[in-house]
Amino acid sequence: MPTTTNGVLRLRPRINVPRGYTGNEPQSLTRSAPLDVSGLDGSVPVYSGQPLFFDGVSRTFTKPAAGALGAQIYFALQDGLDTDVQSCGKITGFSALGDFEIETAWVDVNGLAIGLPLMIGDAVDGVVHELKLHDGQHDNTIVGYVTDIRDLGVGGHVAADPNGALVVGGEPVNVRGGVPGRVPEDSTSDPYSADSSDVNDVRMQIVRFRCAAR
Repeated sequence: MPTTTNGVLRLRPRINVPRGYTGNEPQSLTRSAPLDVSGLDGSVPVYSGQPLFFDGVSRTFTKPAAGALGAQIYFALQDGLDTDVQSCGKITGFSALGDFEIETAWVDVNGLAIGLPLMIGDAVDGVVHELKLHDGQHDNTIVGYVTDIRDLGVGGHVAADPNGALVVGGEPVNVRGGVPGRVPEDSTSDPYSADSSDVNDVRMQIVRFRCAAR
C-alpha cells in the first residue's frame, strides 16, 4: 500500500495479503472494530501487519497477550493513525481463522523455517507485539504456518547496526534504508532491532504464513 506523499517513512513495511483477501465480499473473514488504546503503548498504537486481539465483550481490538488464542487474533490492515481509521473510528483486521496468506515484517524470525507454526510473542522494546515460533504447546494458540521467509535487503547489501555504522572486513557496510523508522513507504530495509550483537538476528525479513487458527 504505497503512499502518494513524498518523504513518508515507516518502521516496517505494510501488510501484504497475496491470497484470500476479496475486499468486502462476505466470504472474507475480516472485521472492522474500534481500537481500545488504553492497553496500547506508543504514539502510533498499532502498525499495519501487527497482530490484534478482538475482545468479544467490549467489541474492540487491543494488544494481544503473549500466547493468546489464535481464534481471537486479527492482523491490522492499516496503521492506527491512518486518516481513514481516524475518520471512521475503526481499524480493519484479517482473522487468523480466515483463509488468508499474509506477509508481514512483524515476526521474530529466530528459529523459523517453512512449515513451522507461529504464535503471539512478547512485547518488542516494550511497545508492540509480533509473531514468533510456536512453543509446541497448546495447539489453540497457533495462528498460522510459515510458507516463505525472505530477506528485505537489496542484493549485495547486508544489515547494519542501527546505532552506528557496521564495518565488515574493514569496510563500512552500504545499506539501503537500513535504519528503524526510516523505511520508505513503498520500499524496504534490513534491521529493525536495537540489539545488533548478532547481525543475523536483527535483519528485517518478510514472513509469509497461511492462517490456520483453531
